[in-house]
Amino acid sequence: MNESVLHARSKLEAAALFACASCFALYCTNVILRRAARAFDWDATWLLDRVPEFLLLFASAVLFAVASLAAERRDQARSADAPPPS
Repeated sequence: MNESVLHARSKLEAAALFACASCFALYCTNVILRRAARAFDWDATWLLDRVPEFLLLFASAVLFAVASLAAERRDQARSADAPPPS
């Protein structure tokens, strides 16, 4: 395989990991702010409800799987190009 294909796959992996981390950070922030809103009696109408919160966590899991598969594919392509051990 040529280097541009390997480079493109690593870009996919990086983009998926960044999106996964962003979704998970938003999910964690929402959970922490909801807990603080209940503890301090804040008006928390702007926080995400249960379904959008679940969708964020689900998107994070799917994006993590995409990043893992991209990394596996990249490593498999690199090992196919490597000479066999002697």
